[in-house]
Amino acid sequence: MASSPTNLLSGVQVYFDNFPAPIFYAQAAQINVQVPWEVAGQAATKLKIVYNGALAGDATLPVAPALPGIFFIENSDGSLNSPSHPARRGDYVAIYGTGGGTMSQAGITGAAWPLAPLSRLTQPVSVTVGTEAAPLLYGGSAPTLGSGFFQINAGLPSDLTHSVQLLYVTIGGVNSVAVAISIQ
Repeated sequence: MASSPTNLLSGVQVYFDNFPAPIFYAQAAQINVQVPWEVAGQAATKLKIVYNGALAGDATLPVAPALPGIFFIENSDGSLNSPSHPARRGDYVAIYGTGGGTMSQAGITGAAWPLAPLSRLTQPVSVTVGTEAAPLLYGGSAPTLGSGFFQINAGLPSDLTHSVQLLYVTIGGVNSVAVAISIQ
């Protein structure tokens, strides 16, 4: 994370059940925030958007136990996975995303994950590459990244036959949208 988020950006404030949400981006049609850890485990939360001190909108939203989304995949050599930097069959990759749900030790809203202790995803985790299950090495906090991120380290099956495969993460029975992973 390049800089710490703020709870007030361009006159915008966002609350979930009166917990201020860290704001990463705010413009007229889009606001990017971290949902505060304090709402984890609830069935619903009250969202409130304030602009220049006045209520701009509110809604009651469901809180899912997990709703994973993948941001990027890193190869074992530290490069971002892409057609020009493919992963090797049988090697491991690190998958970074958000929406992993509760952790064995909750993150601190708006802060980065510490190097230690590591926090683990509490719900069952799996990774599928193509049609094959990938062996898991780790699933939990992503040290030095914002506490809204998760990191999953998984092995790539050695018998993959295509240079581009679809990869998805399942946490607590909920699948992420599949993303392409380049393989050599």
